[in-house]
Amino acid sequence: MPTILIAIIAFVLLILLFTRFFPGKQLEETSMQGGEESRFDEDMVTVVEDPPHGESARYIRCRVSVTNQRIVISQLPLLSKKYSILIILYFADQEHPEKTGLEGRVKTGLLRRDAVEAKSDKSGDYLLLRPVGFGLFNREATEIQVRSKRVEELSTAIQGLGSR
Repeated sequence: MPTILIAIIAFVLLILLFTRFFPGKQLEETSMQGGEESRFDEDMVTVVEDPPHGESARYIRCRVSVTNQRIVISQLPLLSKKYSILIILYFADQEHPEKTGLEGRVKTGLLRRDAVEAKSDKSGDYLLLRPVGFGLFNREATEIQVRSKRVEELSTAIQGLGSR
């Protein structure tokens, strides 16, 4: 019995040390790009990443930030006060970098205006995003569900991304 307890404590300490010394890209470390302005921010959003093959990933305690150039989805890790960036989606008809410098750390992709759809199910309202060139492995058919309390406002902010 004590051996199992020691193993569990060691495992938890190892995870805490790993997350402390190897944090992801922090939201606070990113700055607005030239001409970029904020259009929408919401905290405590649930985001579901649904690839065509394999299991879905559900991220809780997320922040969705929409600007006129991109959508940044970040998550508040356990025992942290800083959001770690999960996903950056650039709007397809806006200027966007070929390489973001975040490859291997953050999932990036392009989002077309016709690939955004407000939907509803028994869990509530959500915005369905279908980015292209998405993910660390370029999975084309990945869908992202953004379960927001302000779906209509989020949809309006994203649809306005194409206007300069």
